[in-house]
Amino acid sequence: MSVISRCWWSLRSVAAAGILSALSLFWGIPVAFLVGTSAVAGIASINCVGNLAGFVSPYMVGWLNATTHDNSIGLYAVAAFMIVGAFAVRAISGKLADR
Repeated sequence: MSVISRCWWSLRSVAAAGILSALSLFWGIPVAFLVGTSAVAGIASINCVGNLAGFVSPYMVGWLNATTHDNSIGLYAVAAFMIVGAFAVRAISGKLADR
């Protein structure tokens, strides 16, 4: 295994650790803004959107791969949605939380 290949796998591991560690922080956001049954509804709506994305994204990636004849375009689209989601979470003001 070459040095470049080892570095590539190391970077992938760090990226996976960053994505997976953000999940535990993400689920605390609705509880910080909402109380009682509205917190439950917020968590349920996030779960609903996540399930919908889990259903739609394989079809989107497959369609992009078939349309462009390039396997990387679909993965770039998924990465772009993740970046947009990260910016959306970052845009939430800290003053709104823990009211």
